[in-house]
Amino acid sequence: MRHLVGIHYYLAVIPWPVTFAVLWILSVGILWPMRKYFEGIAYNVSRSSQWGDFFLASAFILGVLALRQAHEPLPPWLGSIASQVVLLVLSYAAATAYVTVMPMLQGKPTIFRQEWAEIYHGLFIFPFLLYLVATALLATFCIGEWRVLAIELVFVLVWLGLVGYDGWYGMLDQQKYIKDYPPGSPSATYFWW
Repeated sequence: MRHLVGIHYYLAVIPWPVTFAVLWILSVGILWPMRKYFEGIAYNVSRSSQWGDFFLASAFILGVLALRQAHEPLPPWLGSIASQVVLLVLSYAAATAYVTVMPMLQGKPTIFRQEWAEIYHGLFIFPFLLYLVATALLATFCIGEWRVLAIELVFVLVWLGLVGYDGWYGMLDQQKYIKDYPPGSPSATYFWW
């Protein structure tokens, strides 16, 4: 592990269950109490958030485990601090464009007109998970762990499928979905406190 730097080193020395638990708490676990506090009701309608973040975190953890098994250093274009910063900036730029520019182009409200939990998930969690998964996929590819890479890609495809499901059934706009399907209605398929 001496050849790892930056986030690669940090994640290689922390036990993977701790990393996974922290990712789950920060990505999904905090949304229910946050919404309860700010909106008065705890919910998480989006399947891509409920389960998709689990699959993204799992893809990342597989990358971390593959990285721990690597005997050769990562190529300089991936293993340096500079490349990690560039990947982080690109991930945040892509995610920020997705949650701000795309809704404006579609005539929908941007994330800034939504509740705090949506802002937190859209501008902090989504880009950070995007960065972590991109890093894991690239590291696994460079290491040559093809079976692990295939599983990671399946997890990413499951997440994309859940995003498609949410989009198809209107669950990406969670506040609108709750208004259309209030608690106790037969179509209300989400968690309540």
